[in-house]
Amino acid sequence: MGNVATLRSDTNPEGEQQIGLPYNDMWETHLPRHMTGKYCKAVVYTRKTLSQNFAIWNQLTHPLSTPNSVVVGIVEGEDILVTGTK
Repeated sequence: MGNVATLRSDTNPEGEQQIGLPYNDMWETHLPRHMTGKYCKAVVYTRKTLSQNFAIWNQLTHPLSTPNSVVVGIVEGEDILVTGTK
């Protein structure tokens, strides 16, 4: 992912670079298709509770999946309920 944020604190007001994605144990992260050494410019977060009832499918082979676009599907059984890009 590269530098996604600059963290600030009382001990270092200039900030520290944060490498990678912000983590929250209640959310799943989905990254777009990208090559090693290239930076992603998009990420999709889905609530972990959503995956209890549905399959979340990160469609990495979709033509619109690029470092700037994530394509995910929400699947129930054989049916794709939602497909969207970010």
